[in-house]
Amino acid sequence: VATRMIEYFDTLATFDVVGALVLGEDMGFKTQTLLSPEVYREYLFPWHAKLVKAVHTHGKPIILHSCGNLREIMDDIIDCGWDAKHILKQVLIIVQAVACFFVTEKPHHILKDAPGATCDNLHSLGKKLDHMLHG
Repeated sequence: VATRMIEYFDTLATFDVVGALVLGEDMGFKTQTLLSPEVYREYLFPWHAKLVKAVHTHGKPIILHSCGNLREIMDDIIDCGWDAKHILKQVLIIVQAVACFFVTEKPHHILKDAPGATCDNLHSLGKKLDHMLHG
């Protein structure tokens, strides 16, 4: 399967109309990776590195989308050479809240759809972001 995926992405990257490629590869859930980091390192990341290299030979960027908490394997993901990692929606909401608070002091405008995102709990959201990013 991995060999076929590499061939497929390699072919897609040859088309002038393709500006970038995205791979969806969910590797985690809310609290941790789906499999142990060792399994990803042994079986998946060598293929990811080959896939990224194949796309890069055509001068195209490749983006990884993966849901879940990938903190334990983020360095491995970076080492594969991905050009970007699609960000988690929850992190985006927290970043927007913090940015909006410091810029406008009215986070309710940008966060009207985010449950519990009010001025009163913005500090708590910032702590959650710090925990997600730094453990």
